Amino acid sequence: MSSTADNSSFAAIEPTSSFRQQAWQRFRRDRLAIAGGLLILLFIALASAAPLVVKYGTQHSPFQQHMMDKITVGGKLIDVVDDDGLPVGPNRVFLFGADLTGRDVLSRVIYGGRVSLLVALLATAVSLFIGLVWGTVAAYYGGPVDATLSRLMELMMAFPILLLAIALASAMQTSSLLVVVLIIGFVNWTYIGRIVRGQVLTLRKREFVEAARALGAGDLHIMFRVILPNLMAPLIVYTTLAVAGNILFETALSFLGLGVQPPTPSWGNMIREGMSYYNVAWWITVFPGLAILFTVLAFNLLGDGLRDALDPRLK
Repeated sequence: MSSTADNSSFAAIEPTSSFRQQAWQRFRRDRLAIAGGLLILLFIALASAAPLVVKYGTQHSPFQQHMMDKITVGGKLIDVVDDDGLPVGPNRVFLFGADLTGRDVLSRVIYGGRVSLLVALLATAVSLFIGLVWGTVAAYYGGPVDATLSRLMELMMAFPILLLAIALASAMQTSSLLVVVLIIGFVNWTYIGRIVRGQVLTLRKREFVEAARALGAGDLHIMFRVILPNLMAPLIVYTTLAVAGNILFETALSFLGLGVQPPTPSWGNMIREGMSYYNVAWWITVFPGLAILFTVLAFNLLGDGLRDALDPRLK
């Protein structure tokens, strides 16, 4: 998340068409950012179309949790264990191999991406909402309001976010998708809160804000109809970087057994299930790990490209 600190250097800008054109010209010249964006679109398309793409089951074992030599796929008997009783590795039928109960790893990676991306996107939306409201109110009103809200924000940032998330998950005593989303969103909002506060402190003194106030606009109108559009550049950059961080966060919670619970697949709990057998069935752990690697890398490349394109100091 340290990359988000750079976003505080964004100057206030008017969202004009000429600026958007210049930003697009800068962005389209960044091949790594374009590649990252295309890779993200591919992952989202696969996750969205998972029921159409996936051929095999993801949650329930085709042989009721008992190892068998063969299962029926498309009317044909297919081996799911080798002569040593271990799940088969990557082959023409199971491109990513099978897991310990005969489930197709590729199918579970696709469905796991659906869950991990959904949790990360929703958690980012939660943190954006809290941080945006908190930072805007603190900076706009200033004085005691700013001092109180800023101290509370700093107190929140003093806690290690992973330990705080573990404590909250343990206290909830449940790990539904909604709970995981709320926990991740709650512990990560302080980063965007600081960015927004810094921007609003500058924007509230600009001429267009004073003009809106002179015309009789209320505080809510000024904060969210006048100031907010000038925050879009850093918010867009933060969102892409935050999604990458939240994918890793969800993976860590699921790996520790506090996130998405089996049989619902997520990349984190898939890695957890395969860790005890990585020396004999490496594919169970490696392929979800590669999915995390490429997804996070794609979001970071896209975020860096957007940051460079939307920084008005660049020409």
